[in-house]
Amino acid sequence: MRSNGVRESTPTTLFVERDLYTQTDHLGNQDASVEQAHAALESRVSPIIDKVVRAARSLKEPSLTPDERADWDRFYFRLWNRTPEVRRDIMDDPDEYFRGLPEYLEKRGPLTADQRADMTDPAWRRRVIQNAWAQVTAQDGNLVPQMLKRKGIIIALIERRTKAFVIGSRPIVQITWSGDSALVDATVGGWVPVSHDVAVKPGRHRDREIVISISVDNIRGINEAILANSDTIAGRSRRLIASLARCRKRP
Repeated sequence: MRSNGVRESTPTTLFVERDLYTQTDHLGNQDASVEQAHAALESRVSPIIDKVVRAARSLKEPSLTPDERADWDRFYFRLWNRTPEVRRDIMDDPDEYFRGLPEYLEKRGPLTADQRADMTDPAWRRRVIQNAWAQVTAQDGNLVPQMLKRKGIIIALIERRTKAFVIGSRPIVQITWSGDSALVDATVGGWVPVSHDVAVKPGRHRDREIVISISVDNIRGINEAILANSDTIAGRSRRLIASLARCRKRP
């Protein structure tokens, strides 16, 4: 059911798109290895999220093992690029990514007429960009050990049963507060809700897990930030989504 841009759905159909990370070669053969890699990581992270949520609801630290923490860090890092907004921005402006490419390739050797023709073909460009983007979403490089392994995690719990987080197609939001010492402990956010009442972000203190209760104003701040950065949001309450949708329509 849809009303004023708000519709009912189920968790299994939200934010689902087939073959999003599938790569295709010049003969049309498809490679689902990136899809499979993401699925394998998600299957390992799902029980980790359950563990974090259960502990948070008891206001306890989850005590993640080193392997669990490594998988969580990798999953969290990949969420930054695994969004429809990032993919759309790349796919909608192919000229930006191919500007100067012929000149660069010619430094390695002359290009044939067919190769030059390929570089101006929209279908060829979309295939190359899709393949490159898919590969990037599964690459961690050295950023995970450099950035996240030096940090702890902060877990925010909503204790008021009438309040809830939303999730967005761009799930991580950066946000800063100045009036809440517990939240400011990690300075700038990177909050990602993992359930309707629990959100997680990197913390300032290495290897520390900190569980906090989050204020109503900060719940709203996270939700509005997710709304502002996402094409699509979802939540457990039609009333909550409708309220945020009205905010989007305001000038």
